[in-house]
Amino acid sequence: MTKSKKEQTVEHITETAKNLFSKNGFRNTTVRMIAKEADCAEGLIHKYFGGKEGLLNHVMKSSIGASKQKINKHTEDLPSSCTYVKNVITEGVSRMLESEDLLRICVGQSLVDEQFALSFQESRSKIETDIKKKLSVLKKEGKLKEEVDINALATLISCTVWGLGFCGNSILKKNRKDLLKSVTLFGEYFSLTDSVH
Repeated sequence: MTKSKKEQTVEHITETAKNLFSKNGFRNTTVRMIAKEADCAEGLIHKYFGGKEGLLNHVMKSSIGASKQKINKHTEDLPSSCTYVKNVITEGVSRMLESEDLLRICVGQSLVDEQFALSFQESRSKIETDIKKKLSVLKKEGKLKEEVDINALATLISCTVWGLGFCGNSILKKNRKDLLKSVTLFGEYFSLTDSVH
């Protein structure tokens, strides 16, 4: 299906803003800079996004939505819950490493803007909800033991992705290769536990 002119414009402005926010930071990027780089009128940014804050919110939601789709794509029809957990963590960490600059901006903006923080948390929780749904399916298929607490396991997976993907790279300054090794090790360890088949 072909995208409308408006959809193409919104997508272009979003991608341009994402690049500029990542390069310059949120505070140092102006609506004027985004409009100039996107070759559009400043008024379009205000019309479609309500300003720079609304645009950052849209960029963040688009990025998380893309991550969610990619994670779901790489975790369909898996033979075991161990493979699912390993793939979710690997894909989640990889996506976070790819979006490191944007994530730093989103976390920083969350500290100073309560509305943005709520939107950021809501968007992130949708991924955890998808994880819970998939774990429920795996449990029904007998690929996850009945006594496993799905909510606790989904939280563990989500926290592991954040710990390795964001904190490991942005805060602890671990390199990508070492972080991905940690993901593999975590997946291997997880497969040795009694909590899953």
